[in-house]
Amino acid sequence: MMTADVPNLDERRSLQRQRVRDDSAHILLVLPHTDGDLAHTLYQLEEFLALTDGDDDGTFEGREAADAIGRLAGFVATLDCDEPPTQPVAPDGRYELVPLLFAPLARLDLGRILTGLDELPAAPRSVHAMVADHMDAGALVAAGGRLAALLRLPWDDDVDLLHARLGRPVVATQTERIVLSAEEYAAYNRLSERILGTYYGGDPLERFVYRHAAPPGS
Repeated sequence: MMTADVPNLDERRSLQRQRVRDDSAHILLVLPHTDGDLAHTLYQLEEFLALTDGDDDGTFEGREAADAIGRLAGFVATLDCDEPPTQPVAPDGRYELVPLLFAPLARLDLGRILTGLDELPAAPRSVHAMVADHMDAGALVAAGGRLAALLRLPWDDDVDLLHARLGRPVVATQTERIVLSAEEYAAYNRLSERILGTYYGGDPLERFVYRHAAPPGS
């Protein structure tokens, strides 16, 4: 008889998959589809981070972080456009959900990005002044904090399950409409809840968008 503290076969398999993910040199990110807003924010943060490199007291090294976030921005820009690679649909086959994007990222780049974003609030005033000439430095720092929280979300079975159905390396000539199973829909709701709580900071308007699926063509 199996005791309560001994995982069953499914749990053991899940733990093994997680160990493989944790040992990987890359991580798979799940990101919101924003019609280009996310890519634009990433490019702005790239510029902001580049300005923190080589400041007078030498406490910031923003170039590596800027280059890493630039690589992520370039990949996201190919997916985060008017026509997403895939269109998830609720299990009833009628209602369209907000698309999700999946992006691979080297763990080394992830570490560089997170270090850079975590340091932005303490960037020298001179850097904020340069940014303020054409970007809202305060808004970018806040966006950087939300992005960092999003990038720290776990790569787990939910991510792999939906990536297997919805992940595409490039944008095809036509968006593929994919009806989710009940299991995939539950995973979608869990992942989108994480996105709402991090990148969108619990914004009630975004929650309404994610939780009120739209009929096709609406």
